[in-house]
Amino acid sequence: MRDAFLRYSWGIFIVLIDLRIGFLDILPDFIGYILMWRAIRTLGRDRSGYLRAEPFAKLLTLLSIAEIVLFMNPSVLKLGESILMLVYSSFILLLTLIMMNFFFSEVSNHASDDSIPYLATKVDSRRWFFNIVSGAFLVYMPFTLNLSSDIALACTIPIGLLSILSMILLGLTCRQAAKEKKFNPRHSG
Repeated sequence: MRDAFLRYSWGIFIVLIDLRIGFLDILPDFIGYILMWRAIRTLGRDRSGYLRAEPFAKLLTLLSIAEIVLFMNPSVLKLGESILMLVYSSFILLLTLIMMNFFFSEVSNHASDDSIPYLATKVDSRRWFFNIVSGAFLVYMPFTLNLSSDIALACTIPIGLLSILSMILLGLTCRQAAKEKKFNPRHSG
């Protein structure tokens, strides 16, 4: 169980980090999504509630692999801020939002069932922070096409920083769950 929570946190951090040389992603997102998917499967063996996040982890893994292949094509790189890229980015964010919500909802239930109320409360508050920031980003994204690039950038930076902060908090929450000795691995979920 400890290893699964750590694996999920590493998955979050890998997806969050975007190291590039030119257009080549040195640490591709699909590695992070595979780690999260494996963690979900491992935890799902003991608590079936974690498995609600699995289809989203699978789809995000496949889409991030397709993204690598797609973005190797120079003509696709010219799309930039097109409607197609906006729809794709919004879809990825929506899938991530759903996956994280299902996963951390079950972490909270797991903590509550195992009488760890402080962890359940922390997980819920951080999950809702992530949900609100991601929801705000989803609502804001379509407007970026009609804003001047300066205004779009000025609005995107604060919400982007909040998004990064919310992901870091979720990753740290997984690390805290990994350290929790009271977690009972055998629950019906």
